[in-house]
Parts: sequence; C-alpha cells; structure tokens
Amino acid sequence: MAGYVVADELTNYEESARKYSREVLEKCKAEADKLGVRAKSVHIENKAPAEAILDTARAQACDLIVMASHGRRGLGRP
Repeated sequence: MAGYVVADELTNYEESARKYSREVLEKCKAEADKLGVRAKSVHIENKAPAEAILDTARAQACDLIVMASHGRRGLGRP
C-alpha cells in the first residue's frame, strides 16, 4: 500500500508541475504578444535541461535561445 501512495504523490506532483509550467509559459507568451514579439514556448519533461534545450533548438531551427534567472544577478543586482 505504501508504494501505491508514493505513486499517487508522484502523479500529483507531476500534474502540479505541468499546471504550473503551463501557467508560467502562458504568462510569458502573453507578455511577448503584448510587446509584439513573436515567441513560442515549449515545455519538455523528463530530460536533462541542456539536452532538452539543444535538441529542441535543433528540431525547431532556433536562431535565438533566451534563458532567464531569478533576477538577482547581472547589472541590476544589489
């Protein structure tokens, strides 16, 4: 029974992560649209980030990849 509960929790976590990702990406896309920037968002699951980024960039023939951080570094950091 304990294994079943763990599986349920994992499923719940994955569903919550998908929902959160969808919400974040939708907000980013809406902001890009508002600014007149053509953008496409992609959510890749269960892959190492670097591998997913490179695979997607190749598959989509990307000429620009934008990556953001939490915003506490760079020119505006305290």
